[in-house]
Amino acid sequence: MFQAIVINRLSYASPAWWGFASADDRHRLEAFLRRSARLGYRANSTTTFASICDDADDQFFMRITSNSQHLLHRLLPPEREQHYSLRERSHNYQLPERTTLLKDKNYTMRMLYRD
Repeated sequence: MFQAIVINRLSYASPAWWGFASADDRHRLEAFLRRSARLGYRANSTTTFASICDDADDQFFMRITSNSQHLLHRLLPPEREQHYSLRERSHNYQLPERTTLLKDKNYTMRMLYRD
């Protein structure tokens, strides 16, 4: 029940707010999950809330990039031409210039600059 209600509610819109969460907010969420595991509401698992949010980010980005009709697909930069056979990249888009810290916290910028 804890996973179905609490974790899913916290991670539902995590791609939108996770980049803007401060380090204190992230530590509070992790502490909340540790306390809930200690009290028996949640199974003791090694998955952290950061990894749950990262998985949600990856899944959402894959949905955006694979569907050209997605509402957020038009916010992606143009694709770049690749002339070499290098290692597989997570995306094939040109990287926009990083100008401000606020812009770096945006979902699309976080996902484009992720390794």
